[in-house]
Amino acid sequence: LMKKHLFSVLTVITIFFMGACNEDESIVSGENNYGTLAVSIQQNVAYGNDPQQIYDLYLPEGRNAATTKAIILVRGGGWAAGDKNDMESYIDLILENNPNHAIVNINYRLAIIDYRAAFPNQFNDLGAIINKLTFESETLQIKPEFGLLGASAGAHISLQYDSVYD
Repeated sequence: LMKKHLFSVLTVITIFFMGACNEDESIVSGENNYGTLAVSIQQNVAYGNDPQQIYDLYLPEGRNAATTKAIILVRGGGWAAGDKNDMESYIDLILENNPNHAIVNINYRLAIIDYRAAFPNQFNDLGAIINKLTFESETLQIKPEFGLLGASAGAHISLQYDSVYD
């Protein structure tokens, strides 16, 4: 158990040293000329009723439900600020080093004083995304196995979630 958490912490630290990507890039999904699934990018996919409950999904070429695992990016922001766009600069390097993985870049509901607490809302948001992706895994052609990469508050949410469910 300690090794798993140490790996998670080291992974969280590693995420800060990754490269940049072009946020205007978009790729259409479908099949390529070889009959395998093409790269697909889906932006601002809803997973709840709150406008902050959205994620971007990057699906690799040739994916399949038996082998394509997903990496979920959980951004920081002190539980009360930030946006999934803060993690976009890491996506190209993650895809370069993990070309057969799907990437899920998430937003979660922000904590707002006198209105909404961080816990358990943000913890539940991560669970809702994982449940949605698991339910849609055959359609998306991903294996329902997820790695969590977080920065700052996102690292806390990821480690907390992993501690309870792994």
